[in-house]
Amino acid sequence: MAQWDAFISYARSASTLEAQKLQTAIQTFAKPWHRLRAVRIFRDDSSMSANPALWSTIEQGLREARWLVVLLSPAAARSEYVANEIRWWLEHKDAAAILLVHDEGTLAWDRVHNDFSDATDCVPAPLRGAFREEPRWSDLSWFDEPGSSGPADPRYRERVADLASAIRGVPRDELLGDDVTQHRRSWRLAKLAIGGLSLLLIASVVASIIAIAQRNEVARQANSLLARQLAATADTLLTRDLRRAQLLAVRAYRTDPTTTTRSALLRAGLASPALRRVVPFDAQISTVEASADGSFVAVGLISGEVFGWNLAAAAPVARFRMPNRILAVGVSNDGTVLAATDGSSAYATAASGLASVALPPGRRPQAIAVSPSGTGVAVSTMADQQREITLVDLPAGRQSTVPDPLARLGAGTDELRFLADDRLLAEGGSGVEVRSFPGFARQVRGEFSYGNHQLRGRLSGDGRFATATNGEAEVPVWSVTGDPNRPTRYAYLPMTNTAASALDHDAGLLAVADADGIRIATVRETRAPAGFGHPVAPPITLVGLSEANWRGLIFLGGTRRLLAASGSDLSLWDPDSVGRSATSDAIELPFSCVACQPPIVQLSPDGGGIAVLDGLTGTTAVRNVPGQSGALIGRYAPGTPVGSLAPPLWLADDTVLQLASGSRSGALDGPLPGLPEGFTGWAIGRPDAPIAALRASPDGATVLVVAGDGWIGRYQARTGQLLAEARMPGADLVDDVGISPDLATLAVRRRDDSAIVVIDAATVAERFRVGSATRAAEDAVFGAGSLWVRYAGGEVESVDPRTGTLQRRLPGRFFGYGAPVASDTLLAIPTDVGVSLYDIADGAPLGTVDFPADRRASKRGIGLSADGSRLVTVFEGSGDDDHGLVVGTVLDPENLVATACRTSGGNLGLEDWRLLVGGDPPADLTCR
Repeated sequence: MAQWDAFISYARSASTLEAQKLQTAIQTFAKPWHRLRAVRIFRDDSSMSANPALWSTIEQGLREARWLVVLLSPAAARSEYVANEIRWWLEHKDAAAILLVHDEGTLAWDRVHNDFSDATDCVPAPLRGAFREEPRWSDLSWFDEPGSSGPADPRYRERVADLASAIRGVPRDELLGDDVTQHRRSWRLAKLAIGGLSLLLIASVVASIIAIAQRNEVARQANSLLARQLAATADTLLTRDLRRAQLLAVRAYRTDPTTTTRSALLRAGLASPALRRVVPFDAQISTVEASADGSFVAVGLISGEVFGWNLAAAAPVARFRMPNRILAVGVSNDGTVLAATDGSSAYATAASGLASVALPPGRRPQAIAVSPSGTGVAVSTMADQQREITLVDLPAGRQSTVPDPLARLGAGTDELRFLADDRLLAEGGSGVEVRSFPGFARQVRGEFSYGNHQLRGRLSGDGRFATATNGEAEVPVWSVTGDPNRPTRYAYLPMTNTAASALDHDAGLLAVADADGIRIATVRETRAPAGFGHPVAPPITLVGLSEANWRGLIFLGGTRRLLAASGSDLSLWDPDSVGRSATSDAIELPFSCVACQPPIVQLSPDGGGIAVLDGLTGTTAVRNVPGQSGALIGRYAPGTPVGSLAPPLWLADDTVLQLASGSRSGALDGPLPGLPEGFTGWAIGRPDAPIAALRASPDGATVLVVAGDGWIGRYQARTGQLLAEARMPGADLVDDVGISPDLATLAVRRRDDSAIVVIDAATVAERFRVGSATRAAEDAVFGAGSLWVRYAGGEVESVDPRTGTLQRRLPGRFFGYGAPVASDTLLAIPTDVGVSLYDIADGAPLGTVDFPADRRASKRGIGLSADGSRLVTVFEGSGDDDHGLVVGTVLDPENLVATACRTSGGNLGLEDWRLLVGGDPPADLTCR
């Protein structure tokens, strides 16, 4: 029997820390509580006693190990010891028992030569040519990158699960489930404690009050423990079962509404913005089809039930039931005509009711289709070696049966689709034909075959292109009348264990569902130029569902939306969606320039309106946030020179305060001319110094203004009367200023200064500095009694605004332009890909609001409502497009709960609870 389950081979100079962490993680992953470790891993430093025979000890470890884990790095590629260990393994054991972990360097597979590419610099020489086909490796190259939290990163747990699953021979999902059993054990212990305390209560009347208090505390702790378990389980499901992840997160928050459970709820609500809705069924989905325009969906189950779903409605409607598993379905554009077959008969339902489609005696239906208008139905049938297609013309009340045109090529037709009311497409493993309907005259013929190891994808919606994949990253797309061995188009998207694929209507996009989710890639002409100067958008990856059913992927009409069937769940996806808890709208905001300031966004006190200062045109627009009634409320575009406009400021009565520096050729000081209704404001008479910042006092009576030349003025908010003024010494060039809520403290960033200077606003005396020449401070914002600072290196930390004492430092690094924004409850940090949200009181991470993929390069501004219930992001237009985008994301827990319940399509079931949580389920599992 092998003494060791695995042997870790690594370069000590480069990967010692990673090897130590990996050894510990694999040995303890999902281990029973009473055991020291789940498996035994050999690593030289931890497994060898003092012994002069070094290689003999290593050789013994290799001989007794079942698996060899190799940490790939440039240092490992150069290591003689690593090479010797691999060479010994290949001579005495099989390369199939080698697990690769990518630690550092470049790693790529050359599919032409079926070996690691020449550019690969981290693979030891004995591994080249050792594999008969491309091996799968676990990617840990991000482990030491800036922003990575190392073993605490959720990706690390996923990779450890991959390795532990192979070493232990246990399915990955079972291991992930086992990893939370300790929470269940704690819950059982807590219940025993409650029982014990109850006995003590009966035994001691004198101590009854104390005992009750103790019991309640244990119950509270047990409740808290259950809530944390639910939250942790929800997090583990985010990438593979988002429906149940949302339901568990809701239950966690309802069980114990803490920062931990709120963050789990927020992460579930913000995860996979492209997922619009999931609909669960009582049995596995066997087939799904959409109407030609993508507005209705027909769903067949293995139980024989058939459903119709108007995608504009909340839920599908049961239409009829057949005796056997449903093989194929079809539906008209208006959803009134729905047809299905279960292999023994065919039915169609319309406004007049359900009717059987008459087929020739002895024929077994295999495929069915409904025309867009619902006037035609086609059914392919077979009997022994005879294959036919029955055509039903509903308005004429006629039907005819014709020979299957694909029968002569092989197995015959296994799918039917109407391209139009008068065009029917027949598809099979040997090609396609397009025939007129109901005349059945041939219009298009395409003869081709799919490879033995290829997964056939859905044809494009217009029926002109086909695709198939054998797992290669380059996926061919060819004209149905062309040669699949010489495709005219292709898409590039790496995949793992592909389950289904589909082309959109005109073969411009290819979607592939694999073990990691749904990947969507742009389809390109094979003759299109590639390489430098010809960028191609990277594939989009949509996560949140388990493995899709075979042919369970379909684009809807001519849109980018698609459906995915996974087990008994049907999910609706929209790659262009901004999120389930978000709404968006266009805004007139043209692209400015690289040097121009990004748009500045301020939310109204109730969070329902926004004021946006356009950095290019120098205008302020006021409008409702997306999802609220109405649109543009007012716009201020000065007709008279007033100097540079200050960031707009909302007053307590929803009036927008607009100040300006003043202009010598126009309005130098006094009220601003031409202000629309709902605005108030004045020029401050400093034409040579733009206004760097302003903020209203908590009672809204006064406003503190800081100009770019270091001048500070305090005004009466309603009248514009100057109450006091001062000037910061040596601050002629002020770039940015943070003002504390009580207007008592300023955090000033001067041009060409690497530090932020914190001063007293009344006396202009310097309190302290944050940052240095070697660690430049870039942005600062006040919130919850702290000063939050972001440094040039991406670090974010909070300090005491009175003393400068460090309070806390957030984990990771945050790169991107734009200062953090604070509300009463949240800290929002903009990055290059989204907005990271933290609890402002304790710095706990809450989640990330991702930017739309096509807007990540756009200049933007963010704003938070005062209570932290809404985040608004405004993006400039791009190029010649004057239309920007405004996205409003709801963050308050009650709205997140409502959205999660609505988009998850139901409640947690008893079986869900037993499988994912364990123990006795609550009496009521309703999501609300």
